[in-house]
Amino acid sequence: MQLTFQNLNKIPLIIIMLSTPLIWSGDKYNARVEANISMPQKICLEGQNCGQSAPEMATPMTTTTQQIVASDKVKLSEGSEHEIKMLNMGNDGAMVFEPAVIKVSVGDTIHFKATDAAHNSVSVEGMIPAGAASWASQLSQDFSITLETEGIYVYQCDPHLVMAMIGLIQVGDAVNQAEILSASQNYKSKLMMNSERLDKYLSKL
Repeated sequence: MQLTFQNLNKIPLIIIMLSTPLIWSGDKYNARVEANISMPQKICLEGQNCGQSAPEMATPMTTTTQQIVASDKVKLSEGSEHEIKMLNMGNDGAMVFEPAVIKVSVGDTIHFKATDAAHNSVSVEGMIPAGAASWASQLSQDFSITLETEGIYVYQCDPHLVMAMIGLIQVGDAVNQAEILSASQNYKSKLMMNSERLDKYLSKL
């Protein structure tokens, strides 16, 4: 190409056009370098838990959960006269006393009602307070007893013991709780069905 005056005038423009991509590319490169320099680099020392999430901590019992647990505990029954029904079917299934767990005061009277036939109420030997009077009612008959000795009483229906037709009465404070818990392990061997009832009832006291 012959260089003319007009062509010479165009040379600076051509040089600018050709050099612009280089300048722009250089700016992008410099920007990337500056960005990498400005970003803090995470240094992982030996023994540190780098790149891994922290182990999950056990969730503490919330106030709501504590309230639910507390609500399962049986409260002291009002009055001095209390009724317990002997049933073929109740809230806990077949062959039950209802309520199966009750808290009363010393000197209160318990009335066992033969709502359904072929049941009785018998205190369990070794699972009532020391010095307390034992009892054994007749089949299909109402029965009443006044409890004067403080502690936990475990009782059963003789014909339906294997089905865990049992109940608990706490009179005043549970002064014999340790003895009841110890005896309960052997007693559960007599419960062929629903053996979990005893532990469930004890947990309500």
